Amino acid sequence: VGILFGSTADEARRVSMMNSIAPFWDGNETWLVIVGAGLFATFPTVYAVFLGAFYIPVLLLLLGLIFRGVAFEFRYRSQRLRWLW
Repeated sequence: VGILFGSTADEARRVSMMNSIAPFWDGNETWLVIVGAGLFATFPTVYAVFLGAFYIPVLLLLLGLIFRGVAFEFRYRSQRLRWLW
C-alpha cells in the first residue's frame, strides 16, 4: 500500500487504502516487541549475537515502523498537508 499510495491522486482511493491497513499496524509493532522480548528472555546469547550482527537492519526496521505510525497519525489529523501524507 505504501508504494501504491503515491500512484493515485484520487482522495477516495487513498482513504480506502489507509483504511485497509489501519487496523493492523498496531499489531505489527506489538508482535515485534513480543518476539524481541521473548528472544531476550529465552535465549539471551542468541539475542546478543543476533542484535550484534543485525544492528543496523533492526534499527532501520524500528525507525521505519515508528515513521509509519507517525505518518498514519499525521494523515488523519493534518488537513493542510494532507497531500503529503
